[in-house]
Amino acid sequence: MKCNENIYRGYWPQIFNSDSTDFMMDEYESTDMSAYDFLHGSCAFFAYALAKKFGYDIILAYTLNPEYIKNFTHAYCHTTIDGREYYFDIRGITTDEDMLLEEFEIFLTHGGDDWVSLEPITCEEMEFSKFLDGYGKENILENAEKFIEANIDYYRL
Repeated sequence: MKCNENIYRGYWPQIFNSDSTDFMMDEYESTDMSAYDFLHGSCAFFAYALAKKFGYDIILAYTLNPEYIKNFTHAYCHTTIDGREYYFDIRGITTDEDMLLEEFEIFLTHGGDDWVSLEPITCEEMEFSKFLDGYGKENILENAEKFIEANIDYYRL
C-alpha cells in the first residue's frame, strides 16, 4: 500500500461495500447498544473508552452556526505514528479525517472549515467533562469497553 493511500479498517470496508448501513443498528452481542448508538449519541463515551484503552488523543468536533455558537457534533480519537495521522471512532480506523466527518456534514478540505471547530481534549479532561455525564453513564461505558474488546482489531494499530 502506498503511503498516500487512505486506510480503512473495522466497519469501513463493510460500509463502503453495502447499499445500507442498517447492520450498524443491530445491538451488539452481550451489550444493549449498537454501533449506530456509538456513532450518534454516545460517541463521546466511545472515544473516551478508546482513549483509555490505547492512549489515543480525543478530538471534539463542533459545528458553528452563523453567530459562531458551537454545537457539539462528534467525538473521535486521533494518533500520529511515523508522521501519519490516524482517526478512530466506532467504525474503526481511517487515515481519512474527511471521510470520518462526512457523516456529520463536516467537510474540512472543501471550504467548510470556517464552520467547524476541532478541539483536542485529554482523557483526564474528558473524564470530568459534561460529555460523560448523564443517566446510565456506567452502562454506556461498560458497553463501549465490551464492544472494543470484542472487536479489538478494529481499533488497534
